[in-house]
Formats: sequence, C-alpha cells, structure tokens
Amino acid sequence: MPQTHRTFLHHLSSNPWPLRALVLDSANDEALEAYNAAVQALKGFRDAHIRIVTIYIMGPARHAQKQGIADSDNDAGTRLVKGTGGTDLATFLKSVRDLTAETIISEEMKFKDH
Repeated sequence: MPQTHRTFLHHLSSNPWPLRALVLDSANDEALEAYNAAVQALKGFRDAHIRIVTIYIMGPARHAQKQGIADSDNDAGTRLVKGTGGTDLATFLKSVRDLTAETIISEEMKFKDH
C-alpha cells in the first residue's frame, strides 16, 4: 500500500470523528462528492460480491441440498445457506450492502443538523 494511503488510513483511525461527520461538517462540495463516490464504489463492490457468492457458494450449496448431499437433519432445499459466522448469508450480505448505501450524503442532508 502506498505510504500516502497508509498515512490517510492512520489519520482516519486516530481521528475521533467518523469520516462521514467530517464531510458533513466541512461544507466542502469536493469532499462531499469524493465521499459519495467512495461509498458508491464500495456499494458496487458489495453488489459484485453478492453476485459472486450467489454463483459460487449459494448456488452449489442449494444444489447439494436438493440432491440430499447436505445435512440430512434439514429438509432438502429449505435450509438457509450459512455464512462463516453462522448467519443467513444472503440476508447478511444484502444488509451490509444496504447499510453502505444508506451512508450516502444527499443534498438535503448537507444543510441539516446532524
């Protein structure tokens, strides 16, 4: 990772305010545009991640369940595909993606108290 990136990440981690609050308080249109672009890029990554997980993990897992290969103590095809932490994988990934999208700062937000 380039030194400037490491320095920036260190600054963010040591700053007591979250980046979103800093952008809102800055009243700087360039900062707002850069922040929203970064959030949109992260949401795009999360969308792509969901597609990859669906194709390479959830699809094969559901196929295995239908074939009776998966856990026999569950009805074939009805068991939720679990993530590493035991969560419903699809619900978890979509909720993280949606929470990311909710951090975008709209025009109305930049003029409101936060």
